[in-house]
Amino acid sequence: MKLPSFLNPLILDLLKNGFSGEAEKRFILNDSSTEYTFCEHRLVTKLNIIFNDPEFLAAISELIGKKVNFTKQRLYYIDSDCISLPWHDDSYGKDTRVAAMRFELSDGPYEGGDFLFRSKAGEFKFSNLKFSESVIFKIEIGDADHMVTPVTSGIRKSLAMFLCE
Repeated sequence: MKLPSFLNPLILDLLKNGFSGEAEKRFILNDSSTEYTFCEHRLVTKLNIIFNDPEFLAAISELIGKKVNFTKQRLYYIDSDCISLPWHDDSYGKDTRVAAMRFELSDGPYEGGDFLFRSKAGEFKFSNLKFSESVIFKIEIGDADHMVTPVTSGIRKSLAMFLCE
């Protein structure tokens, strides 16, 4: 489901300015994908405080119809040098992920980088999201997965949030 912008402007400034630091290139899923991830401790701490606020967790729980006890976040960008993941469901990790959100944080144009989602209900494509718009989707092992098409030019900036039981 696509959501309109709903974050406070101060939070959006924090997220946008998060891209001004040094990025660390990370390889995930046995080197099959690359992205640039920001691991600055103070920024990660601020994101954890904001997105683990009890009111935020209650609102997200009501939206998806499942209890969310905590969130984990990753601020990242991909460009034409990065390798996209194939179809996957975000169920890896020791936490119990029930849903995920991706906030668009790009401040410039880019090509490619379309978010594709498929489930029994069909296949959906989200492209050209505006700054601060988001997509939320349930994580259902074996029933729903997603991928992002390669970015062919420009930089696609995002905040990924994993909603956990």
